[in-house]
Amino acid sequence: MDNTLLSAKELLDKLRKKEITSRELTQQYIEKILSDDQHDQPLNALTFLMKEEALSMADEADRRITKGDSSSLLGIPVIIKDNMNIKGHPTTCASKILDGYKASYDATIVTKLKERGAVLLAKSNMDEFAMGSSSEYSCYGPVRNYRDRDRSPGGSSGGSATVIAAQWTP
Repeated sequence: MDNTLLSAKELLDKLRKKEITSRELTQQYIEKILSDDQHDQPLNALTFLMKEEALSMADEADRRITKGDSSSLLGIPVIIKDNMNIKGHPTTCASKILDGYKASYDATIVTKLKERGAVLLAKSNMDEFAMGSSSEYSCYGPVRNYRDRDRSPGGSSGGSATVIAAQWTP
């Protein structure tokens, strides 16, 4: 079954009933991301895929579930916009100016997601420093609309819009 088509609530129910593990779910999302972007026009929706760390976080979520933890996002893969810091990982805001920068702390939203057991999967592309309205101006290239790759998804958060349309995260 393709669990990536389910809502976060449906996935939480399956995780709590142990019908699927967070590792299996996270792996399904990673495989979907990698296969969807095998195209002559990649979506450019992500700036950074945190594959190994996401799988490690999923394993930790599975341990917590086994112990009876029922935190609100426990085991659910999420994707964060590239202007939010994740400690130890690149934050570029889609700009060459920040190339090589690694965050020394977690953004508040990232801390809250981690506390609730979310699995941090990737960072999404955007207009450089979120100063645009089409997500076409990123050092990673323009973000493409999932349904029509010749178009922009629009907005400074185009990577996030494409990620949701592609169902790369619930």
